[in-house]
Formats: sequence, structure tokens, C-alpha cells
Amino acid sequence: MVLKLINKMREHRIPFILNSHNVPDVFSFSYRLVVMRRGHEVTEKRISETSSDEAVRYMAGTLDDSRAAQEMV
Repeated sequence: MVLKLINKMREHRIPFILNSHNVPDVFSFSYRLVVMRRGHEVTEKRISETSSDEAVRYMAGTLDDSRAAQEMV
């Protein structure tokens, strides 16, 4: 039922936040992915520019774009 509601919102271009560890659902309903760990943003990407494997690596902590951004400062 929740997934139907999300799909209707997406069809009507109504913004929503989906907080989920269910990667297939995230990739099927979302345009953009933001991964946070311990209260900090790790990455933000368009779904079309990443893969489910990469998303899981961000979630697990093996990838972290915020570290690269901090090193550039």
C-alpha cells in the first residue's frame, strides 16, 4: 500500500523522502539518492549516475564522498 502511494506521488511529481535500506525500492521510486552515515551526508547522486552496488558500498562505509570533499578544503 505504501509503495502504491509513493508511485502515485512520483507520477504527479510530488516530492517525497524515502528513508529505506531496501535498495531495489529506492532505485525504482527515486530520482536522487542521498546516503547519510552517523548524521553526516556521505554522498548525493542521481539514480542514473550510480548503481545499487555502489549505493550499498556508501551505506556500508567503504565509499565516502564527504572525505574527498574535506581533503579538497
